[in-house]
Amino acid sequence: MATYIRKDRHLTLTQLKKKKKITNDYLPKISPEDKYSVPDYPRPEIHATHLSHSTDLTGLDGIRSDAGFRDPNDKGLVWFSLTVTPDDLRDAETRTMKIVHPGGVEEEVSVEEVEEGLLTQFASSPAFVSSSRYGSYRLTFDLKDVLDRYSEQFCAGRAPVMRTWKTELYPQEVMYAVLVHRPSDERFSQHPLLEEHEHSICAFRDGAKPHFLWRPQAMSATHSFELVRDDLLRASEVEWPQFYVWDHVVLALVVDDQVQTLSLFHTLKQGRLFISAQTDLLHVLFPPCAAAGVPGSAVLLFELELVELQKGVPDGFMFVWLEDGPEPLFPAMDLNGDKRVPLEEFSEFIKLQVREGKGRLRPGVDQESVIKDMFYNQDGNRDGTIIEDEVQLKDDTVPQRDEF
Repeated sequence: MATYIRKDRHLTLTQLKKKKKITNDYLPKISPEDKYSVPDYPRPEIHATHLSHSTDLTGLDGIRSDAGFRDPNDKGLVWFSLTVTPDDLRDAETRTMKIVHPGGVEEEVSVEEVEEGLLTQFASSPAFVSSSRYGSYRLTFDLKDVLDRYSEQFCAGRAPVMRTWKTELYPQEVMYAVLVHRPSDERFSQHPLLEEHEHSICAFRDGAKPHFLWRPQAMSATHSFELVRDDLLRASEVEWPQFYVWDHVVLALVVDDQVQTLSLFHTLKQGRLFISAQTDLLHVLFPPCAAAGVPGSAVLLFELELVELQKGVPDGFMFVWLEDGPEPLFPAMDLNGDKRVPLEEFSEFIKLQVREGKGRLRPGVDQESVIKDMFYNQDGNRDGTIIEDEVQLKDDTVPQRDEF
């Protein structure tokens, strides 16, 4: 539960520390008089291009069946977290960044002063890891895809409105919430628009590659490194790690009682979909994990890419004609004209129709198995051959037959 909430503003850690009503064990560590001061750490400008949604197995099944996201708590909001990829971190190292010294004093450093890969040493908070914090699964989407779909469904193609909603402080976490809603919705007009300025913690930038500008206040929940200067500014491991707060940005999309129809399949069509899952569940769903000795506490990250889209067949069918089938059918199947069609001859006939683009088999299933099932459905007396009297076409009056 949040220990402090400030609506309509995104407060920095220094501003939070100055609030007299706040009692927090970690915020005072940026004070120079505190003997447990947090060592120097970087504060880059990150251009985040992805959002993630965490859920459990029940939620994942709901997303699949709904082909999108709804609010299970009846508050009309769907939550996404700003997600930083390794590419985003590498990109941030090409821009000027700030160094935070004990006491919260910031110093600007140029790209030439920073050792390559520096940020990856400090990016250890939950905002930068691939695993899920709130469930067993985390689904990661392209930011542009999420906003485009929201615009189409809720905003009649117009850009959604973004507002600075609130800052929430937890014992070791600071959450900056951005509210996203349709332009015609006046219920949230009391909240200030999300705008970019010199001291913005986060802001949205539209364009060919939309992204969120984010200046993280604290990249490491546990500070295991400090900054040292040799020829370049680099990370050096400390003897006694310091625990500290960490911060992140979330988007709350107003959907009311609707489903935001952002399907996993749609995302795959746009490129890649990243899914992380705890291994203990995968031991059930994917036994090789257990056989390979992967511990149940581990988290596996899957990157799914749509390699090919295969058109399917209607439910209950194993094969469909893409054009008018031969009339009569049996003589066309009887390739050698002996009035009997064994499995081998039937298989050759079906494969010929597929090769010539005249028919389609059910995709995603072993071709030989499908053809064999089709054959046995036609072989009414189970003597290993089909005769003309046994051939039947799929129709509404023969629901039990699963062929042609």
